[in-house]
Amino acid sequence: LNINGWWIMTAVAVHLLNIAIDATIIYLFVKETTPNVTFYNAFVASMVGQFFCAVTPSASGGQPMQIISMSQMGIKGANATSALIQKFLVWQFTLTGYSIVAICARFSFFAGHLNPTMWLLSIIGFLAQVAVIVALLLASFNKKLTGKIVNGIFSFLGKIRILKNADEKKAAFSTQLETFHESNQELNKNRPLLVKVYVLTAIQMT
Repeated sequence: LNINGWWIMTAVAVHLLNIAIDATIIYLFVKETTPNVTFYNAFVASMVGQFFCAVTPSASGGQPMQIISMSQMGIKGANATSALIQKFLVWQFTLTGYSIVAICARFSFFAGHLNPTMWLLSIIGFLAQVAVIVALLLASFNKKLTGKIVNGIFSFLGKIRILKNADEKKAAFSTQLETFHESNQELNKNRPLLVKVYVLTAIQMT
């Protein structure tokens, strides 16, 4: 009975803004490789991500289902994957920077509320986040090394008979990696785009 209706309305409005920004970022990234994509396509992909993040453990189903959704719209799987990984990279970099600023600005607050165990867990989480960024950067920019690592994994899984048709899987992966690498190179040449998505991501995170 004491709930303030204005706060509820504000919360709904802010969440709708969050979805609008998310769809805009997807649209900006995908448009670089698929010029005929529409904002409606990006909005649908965003909503698919919202739904499957909500109903799968650790939000693990959001991005795979977004790729499937965009593939059904006529967007190449490699281009959709590249756009979502770029989006994820921007999110991770922004989140890391945001966290550092927050800790520096309110260090006394964190120091007073975190015990040694929580500090250890926070450090482990931060290092895990850095490891994810490094892995994604490697996949994005070092095609040769990424290919060797993944092909080695495929060969090993094929030898122990966990993966069937390992050679076919390696050939398919090489094709996808080539397209993925090319689209990443094009995306990173577009500095104005990167500035836009970093600003939008910072607003969305706020």
